[in-house]
Amino acid sequence: MADQAGKGVARDGKTAEALEIFRDLKSATSNPDILGDCGAVLLQFDQYEPARRFESAVAPLSSAAAFARPATAIFHCRREWP
Repeated sequence: MADQAGKGVARDGKTAEALEIFRDLKSATSNPDILGDCGAVLLQFDQYEPARRFESAVAPLSSAAAFARPATAIFHCRREWP
């Protein structure tokens, strides 16, 4: 539920508010499905470093999707580094 609220806020262009919602959610749950959804939303809105943090929590999952999302976030983070 809160992950959907964060997604709605992000769609409205309020990225900082969405990040705050997702950070609160991350400290409240360790559910990999929810954390993965948060990371996916952050990737959609080009928030690569925060997405990497969420996806790192999901990385121990063995599905291909669980691997691809953190890899995407890490790729974008490294492209932005000098």
